[in-house]
Amino acid sequence: MVNRSSECVRWGILGCGQIADLRMAPAINEAQNAELVSISSRSLEKAKAFADKHGARKHYGDLDQFLEDREIDVVYIATPPNLHAQHVRKVAQHKKHILCEKPMATTVAECKEMIDVCQKENVKLMIACNMRFNPAHMKAKEIIEKGLLGKIIFVRAQECFYLPPDPNAWRLQSSIGGGGSLADAGIHSIDLLRFLTGSEVVEISAFVDNVVFDYSVEDTAIVTMKFASGGYGLVDSCYSTRYVEDVLEIYGSQGSLFGSKTLWMGRAPGELRGFFDQTRTTHELEYAPPWGQDPSLGGWGSLMKQYDLKPRNIYAAEVEHFSECIEQDKPPMIDGWEGLKDLQVVKAAYESSVKKRTIEISESYQLTS
Repeated sequence: MVNRSSECVRWGILGCGQIADLRMAPAINEAQNAELVSISSRSLEKAKAFADKHGARKHYGDLDQFLEDREIDVVYIATPPNLHAQHVRKVAQHKKHILCEKPMATTVAECKEMIDVCQKENVKLMIACNMRFNPAHMKAKEIIEKGLLGKIIFVRAQECFYLPPDPNAWRLQSSIGGGGSLADAGIHSIDLLRFLTGSEVVEISAFVDNVVFDYSVEDTAIVTMKFASGGYGLVDSCYSTRYVEDVLEIYGSQGSLFGSKTLWMGRAPGELRGFFDQTRTTHELEYAPPWGQDPSLGGWGSLMKQYDLKPRNIYAAEVEHFSECIEQDKPPMIDGWEGLKDLQVVKAAYESSVKKRTIEISESYQLTS
């Protein structure tokens, strides 16, 4: 058991699946302002084994008993997406703050209901889009906001991995996960590109298909997006590739950024390189000269920078951020509306693929899909 001060935010975990076991329970234990107190599972035996493994003091096989525990300040919901709405409703009614796994729900209407109940019960709701906490992505956001890339023209994010058929995998069941590679993995890329550009997606055109496997959800999705700011984006996600770079590409009128292996779950931030127009004054570029010149990659006269990024556990960073929001009573970076907008893009992509046309996203689309 990890010792924490009495001032730490006390966490409970609902659901003992792989993401909770391998990522979030260790992250809560690593976070400086959080304490893992309790575990809930439909199986009391599984809850006990999970609690013993991760040092939680309590475990429950009954959800009502778990939620009645007054020691719990916040609940991390790690159940399948088709259960998120009902679990958020129940947790909120017990006046506990909520970190909910992505995708936020299986429909946009459910997302709106989840936001409404949390507002009614005056509890905070955050969605676990943890790619925003990668040091490479935070540095990219800083560079963009300083205007060093100029106007953002095109962005691309890729998150792909190999997931062969498995009859026990809920991710391969549309009724449970609400979709396949796009809803599960691609939604991380969608959220990241919205975050980096600071702009909402207004039009979608997509191909969603089964290129390799014949399970009931897609194994491949290619989504093109137009942002309200005028730039464009591309998201590619799949369950069918074995070796990928998980690339991030950001092209601006004054420079570009290239990330490799940044959209993944390990501690390493991956790599981030920047190329900048030499005509801009170099003192504006505050990222540790000397500058190198690489004509083969950046074009003649460009300035190139390889960023030195410190490893960070993005899950622990996510926990620390939400714990701080609870301690200081401030809104989380990724609230329910952010999760709703991410799912809105996913749903528009599915609709585009079926109807074979571009889909416009509007306020009315948000509330009815």
